[in-house]
Amino acid sequence: MPEAFYSPKEKILFTVVGYFPDYLATLEKAEWLVSQATAFASYAGAESTLVKDYVVTDSRRFKGMIVLRVDNYSLPKEVEAFDIGEFWTMRTWLEN
Repeated sequence: MPEAFYSPKEKILFTVVGYFPDYLATLEKAEWLVSQATAFASYAGAESTLVKDYVVTDSRRFKGMIVLRVDNYSLPKEVEAFDIGEFWTMRTWLEN
């Protein structure tokens, strides 16, 4: 189960999957990202085609890390996710 976060303000479910493993070639990086996105989609109960990626560009804690997200997501009770609150957006929470 991934560590998932939920932005109720934007209705976005997201998870930080980290950096690309250094030892992977470009094609392997793409395959790794697809496998991470497929696992996240399965956890969220969403179609894997709805999962989008985002690289954090400005953060003390998450800079350069890959984030997977599902937009327009209504959080069901069976999906566990940390609610970041109405004050934060996904981007401001990651970049703060």
